[in-house]
Amino acid sequence: MTALLLSQIRQNTVEIQDSKNGLSAHQALDLQLTYRGTQIATCNSFKYLGVTFDRKLTWKPHTEDITNRAMRRLSALKLLDGTRWSCTGLTLLQTYHAFIRPF
Repeated sequence: MTALLLSQIRQNTVEIQDSKNGLSAHQALDLQLTYRGTQIATCNSFKYLGVTFDRKLTWKPHTEDITNRAMRRLSALKLLDGTRWSCTGLTLLQTYHAFIRPF
């Protein structure tokens, strides 16, 4: 299978970055894959086009990642609402729509 994969990579002139590769499967595998002398590490989760996948293909890592990013930005929004800054409600709402809601 690895020979087929390597031939497809060469045939389609795919460029692979060694540091961004990982191996993930539904079941735990004991494989030692190498590419250009670098061992490809096994991982429990990976990110593809902004979506985090895990071995069982559940949404848990992805929702945790989005929740953590939104909570960090929400903390910044709470600082804007404090007594020191006292932004208007419209400014806070626009900030929410621009920075937190896209997640």
